[in-house]
Amino acid sequence: MDPLVSVLVPTFNRRNLLERALGSILMQSYRQLEVVVSDNHSTDDTAAMVADFARRDSRVRYQTSPVGNTSAMLNIRSALDAASGKYAVVLADDDFFLDFRYIAAGVDILRSRRLGLLTPDCVLGRTPRQVTSLDMAPVTSGREFFLNFWRKNYHIPVISNLFEIAIARQCDPWTEPDVLYADVELWLKMMTLTDVGYYDCPAVYYHFHGRNIVSTISLEMHKKNVRFIGNAAKFAEPVLGAAAILEWKKTMLVEYLQLVLRENCRPSYRDFLEMRSVLELDGHSLGWRRWLRIVQYVQRQTCRSVTHLWRRPQFGPRVGDKVPQPAGF
Repeated sequence: MDPLVSVLVPTFNRRNLLERALGSILMQSYRQLEVVVSDNHSTDDTAAMVADFARRDSRVRYQTSPVGNTSAMLNIRSALDAASGKYAVVLADDDFFLDFRYIAAGVDILRSRRLGLLTPDCVLGRTPRQVTSLDMAPVTSGREFFLNFWRKNYHIPVISNLFEIAIARQCDPWTEPDVLYADVELWLKMMTLTDVGYYDCPAVYYHFHGRNIVSTISLEMHKKNVRFIGNAAKFAEPVLGAAAILEWKKTMLVEYLQLVLRENCRPSYRDFLEMRSVLELDGHSLGWRRWLRIVQYVQRQTCRSVTHLWRRPQFGPRVGDKVPQPAGF
């Protein structure tokens, strides 16, 4: 008999988008599904809409998150705690499946190759649309993936990976409300326990809009969020060794800083030192190559900002505009 797959759908006040997401789940060719909708106390008619789905398809289950849970991360954990499948996939309420074969093909890959984690390509729904292509081998060593994360093609573009629940629970995921990259933390931890499969088709549409977590994250939130790197490092150190993890944390901090700059946050040197301290890197030299990369990131971001100003219809800054300056590096 095919193993049960739990589709975890955290939601809050997105009734119309959630309806689209649920429709895409129920169109999957894989039939051994349970759909766990975890509602973080919506004030719209989400509950009634999901109840209508449940009347038509008994695989759909509705629950509310614990009282006082106002965190999207803790809501995902609530859904995971309620899951009874062998495998799971998280589908955010504003995303939807593109490939009706994804779960069926993914389960076949995980079972035949004895893997615990599968990552697909996806469509990034922003302007212009972008189809990711990781161009990876069918199977990549989990430890190799971990040590090279965020470099070259060693990247996971979307939350909707298929994973084995028993392995995920060893990693105790989605427990900190301020760690907004808790999914990335989970994938990294799992990579120390299993190898990673690759599904080379765009399986999921990742919907960008003004209320995405990644669209609204502030510099202060980034400074708290950096803990995901430290959490993953502590989990991996007994497997990969203290020396390798120390160098990995340094590299990940530099890569994370690039991401912060790309999202138009402008960290000061003091902000950088605070993030370095969170990762327990005080007193450890980053090395001149990493410092050079930081300087290059800041220069590129400044050039992009200046170019954007000069591309205005007025062919230049307006009177009173301030041309962005490097933020302290």
